[in-house]
Amino acid sequence: MPIFHGRHLRGTIRRHKSAALIIAGAVLAAGALTGGGILVKKQLDNDKGCESVTNWVESRGDFVKIGTGAEKVAILGDSYAAGDLLTDRTKGWVYDLAQAKGWSEYVDGVGYTGYTNGGFCGDQQYGTRIANIRQLAPDTLIIEGGLNDAGKSREEVQSAADGLLRKFSAVKNVIVLGPVNAPARSGLTDIDAALSAAAATNNRQYISALSWSFDYLPDRLHLTEASHAKFADLVAAQIR
Repeated sequence: MPIFHGRHLRGTIRRHKSAALIIAGAVLAAGALTGGGILVKKQLDNDKGCESVTNWVESRGDFVKIGTGAEKVAILGDSYAAGDLLTDRTKGWVYDLAQAKGWSEYVDGVGYTGYTNGGFCGDQQYGTRIANIRQLAPDTLIIEGGLNDAGKSREEVQSAADGLLRKFSAVKNVIVLGPVNAPARSGLTDIDAALSAAAATNNRQYISALSWSFDYLPDRLHLTEASHAKFADLVAAQIR
């Protein structure tokens, strides 16, 4: 059964909005306008992000399908895989990679998610999104991400990644693609090490992207269109 059922996601949005109203009321009652106001703004930002993610997932279906090659490749990832903030999502690295490798790609990219991070909706960690990929039965799976796990302990991220990889033990080729060194995130060395260790434990290829140099959009987190193309080239060269 598909993980992203529209009714489930809309219910999640309603719960977030209700929570925001409760928080707002508590803030006013306590008179803590400054600190509480920040909490309310964060909750409302999450609501907006969750609604945007819901609309994106409902519009694309279970996957974004790219290419017509014989090899079936699934990509599980975050906003980088989704092409978020690009003027044209088809300029994202997943499209360039499909063309370079001659694959048929099935991409499940959801912004602000990761191995431990449930994203704007709070429940879209990578481990919750495996059913469609298992049903697809790809020849190769690429798990991209880690930026949104920044702030979590190395042990927590490694445990989540290890558990995820074990669930894909039946997939012939699994590639773990780590985070880039985005200026807007800190602590990425630990994330890189955690993912590398989990991949090694499960005898899977790990590609570290921390040393790669890119240009970023003004948020200092997402890649420019040209850097998406460069990212695709670097990934293609590393895959074995």
